[in-house]
Amino acid sequence: AYEILEENDMFNSGMAESDVITLYTSNVSQLIDSPAILWFLMAVSAVLDIALNIMLFMVVYGVVKKQVNYMYAYYAIIAQFVSNIMFQLYNAFSLTNIIVLFIVVLLIYFYAEECIREDVVKKIGKIKKATREELKKIMLSFGCAAMLLELFFNYNVTGFDTTSRTAYVKSMDDYHAVLAEAENQAQDKGILFYRTEELERKTKNDAALYGYRSATQFSSLMNLDVSHFYQAVGMEGGKNFYCVNGATPLLSAMLSLRYVIADNAMEANPIRTLVAESGNTYLYENKYVLPLGFMMDEGVIDAWKPSSSSKIYSINSLGRLLGAADDTLTLTECIQDENPGTTTLTFDHDGYYYAAYDSCSTDSLTFSHGEYETTYSKTTHRYLFDLGYVKAGETVSVTNTAADAVRFNVYELNAAAVEGAYNELNDQTLSVDDFSDTHISGHIDVKQAGQLVLSIPSEKGWTMKV
Repeated sequence: AYEILEENDMFNSGMAESDVITLYTSNVSQLIDSPAILWFLMAVSAVLDIALNIMLFMVVYGVVKKQVNYMYAYYAIIAQFVSNIMFQLYNAFSLTNIIVLFIVVLLIYFYAEECIREDVVKKIGKIKKATREELKKIMLSFGCAAMLLELFFNYNVTGFDTTSRTAYVKSMDDYHAVLAEAENQAQDKGILFYRTEELERKTKNDAALYGYRSATQFSSLMNLDVSHFYQAVGMEGGKNFYCVNGATPLLSAMLSLRYVIADNAMEANPIRTLVAESGNTYLYENKYVLPLGFMMDEGVIDAWKPSSSSKIYSINSLGRLLGAADDTLTLTECIQDENPGTTTLTFDHDGYYYAAYDSCSTDSLTFSHGEYETTYSKTTHRYLFDLGYVKAGETVSVTNTAADAVRFNVYELNAAAVEGAYNELNDQTLSVDDFSDTHISGHIDVKQAGQLVLSIPSEKGWTMKV
């Protein structure tokens, strides 16, 4: 549960580490740079809050001892809730906001004080001799009520929907069928190692559920450098997960992603071919796939510096260093119509397109054109959205549940650039002879000296023998 909650924090928003630090610093500076009146009001509010809690405790104590009307307990809960919610509405940049909220808290305090002074204090005097055990029971009851109230409101704001076991494993047999077909096809081609991904995954650990090798993971023990690399090239990453969402064909090839599983038959396009199906589960094979290891020129490795401000630049510069004559992704024009909840993109020529939004608050976006439809989740992680192959005159509709009017930057994939960089890497590759979780053996014919790069995170414990 801790890991699931942790996935949604600020560090997993898709922001660069430096941007997260800047945002955190700016938030803290709101308090440091606040006017002196705010510090005074905060001090008075703290004293009032302590006094209010003592009075409310007296009320609950009186209710439990049946010396005070039980309705006072409900009044106490409401007063405590309203007092606490004021802090959630606080804006350090608005002195008017500060004063108004302080006055609200002040009114709550004086009203509670007046009610308690006149109707409760006298009755409380009759029961001053409560035993230690009785006080413990009262404090426990009050604490449980506060905890349940906090859980209720917190869950409604940050809670996750659940799914039934039936829904979770309903496609298990179909997945196993297409995965078995993938293994048979790979063996026929003499390929031992490859990775598979899903387009509509349930979790980032679906590979463990269905039993395939993946380039997506959610774990608090994962290699953070992988996440940083993913984020630098437009893919999804955070401090305890990384995901291939947003991968271009070249990056997909470098990760040895041979097969893709989808729940629709509309994913076939110039870079992906339908090769098997079972029920409503479809298996596609990628056109560009590299083995587990491949040679790279040391000059390329040293020269590539990912940009912290432009993921598109990072993608394009990597492609060019690997031999592409042009940029892999090119900003392109299309007709955009932005309305609350829906944005339409109309294209004037055939092409394979990706998109990235300027600003969006929703965590889910649905892209559809013709019979094709796909939904991306965790979109606030700011990865690239694969629109697929779109023909001239077709319109892609993008819907969101937050009624945002979202504008996109749209990029066209340059197939020739992908081909050029891919061919350079595919010229010297590792043939895997045998592998397990702890060892890999293979052979490679090196034509030009360089570094052998394997799509395995660099971890302590690995040794290489040549």
